[in-house]
Amino acid sequence: MSRRSIVAFLVTVLMVAVVGVVPAGAHVSWCSSDPVVTLPDGSVVNVVVEAPVEYTGSTVSVNLLAPRGSVLTAVLAGDLDLDVNFHAVQHANRMFLVVAPHGNFPLRVTVTRDGATVAYAEGESGHALTMWVNF
Repeated sequence: MSRRSIVAFLVTVLMVAVVGVVPAGAHVSWCSSDPVVTLPDGSVVNVVVEAPVEYTGSTVSVNLLAPRGSVLTAVLAGDLDLDVNFHAVQHANRMFLVVAPHGNFPLRVTVTRDGATVAYAEGESGHALTMWVNF
């Protein structure tokens, strides 16, 4: 075996060993809570607000501007304390969201309509997420 082959073999073994002990991606467990809005056409919009599990019980402000005739149907109890402000206004076929943590932690928000994902966003620690969601 040549010196080059031995070095290549050792580098390969080292890479496999390192990859074997490093978890794939930055795995974070998330906790969630979600307000549910029924649109005028009867569609159900679920706004899933998530934070890393170590922030369970933390407060998150959720401001929703939905199309006129929409109704805040429920705020599903979860692991976060949501402070929800809901207003039905004249914005045909779209919703505006501002989701802000009360503290220095990241958030992610998934919006579904009748079970299908229509929008997704992740934010940096301590920063609000703003989203326009078109239907």
